[in-house]
Amino acid sequence: MNAVRCSLPRAARCSLPLALALALAACGDSAANSLEGSVKTSYNLDFDQVQIQKQLYSGKSIAIIVQYVYQPGTSKQRIPVKVTVNEPVAAGQAKDLKTDGALTRVMPDGSEFPNKLKSATITFDALGEVGQTAAGKFYVTFEADPLKGLSTEGTLVGEFSATLQQIGN
Repeated sequence: MNAVRCSLPRAARCSLPLALALALAACGDSAANSLEGSVKTSYNLDFDQVQIQKQLYSGKSIAIIVQYVYQPGTSKQRIPVKVTVNEPVAAGQAKDLKTDGALTRVMPDGSEFPNKLKSATITFDALGEVGQTAAGKFYVTFEADPLKGLSTEGTLVGEFSATLQQIGN
């Protein structure tokens, strides 16, 4: 059996695994960010980045916003999923989005999620100060709404992790 010899110099062969490890580390928490559920068949849920923001008004925190953003900072930017939860929010505490928040989309085609939520909760596993990592998950069940492209009950599940940013003042 003939062995295949690598023609790269030894220094290059050693630095390749290091370069791959550094590239993966630069991805941060992207592996923890996901959108799943049956609504993927009716709605485009593609995203490149998750942003988590603490919204202030007159110095008081009023909401936490989790946005899944596609092509951030470009003319093609869109937000296939935006979850807003009213303060107070505490790590480990499930919040009902039907009464204490909202689930929306910001899309160029004007598509919206169905207005009828059967159930919707969000839980932050980690929620520290601005500049620290915030992470968690949300679960949504929509009632059927054929006018909004959902002929049967649908689900949307998201996991998120990103550095908490501040917006407003």
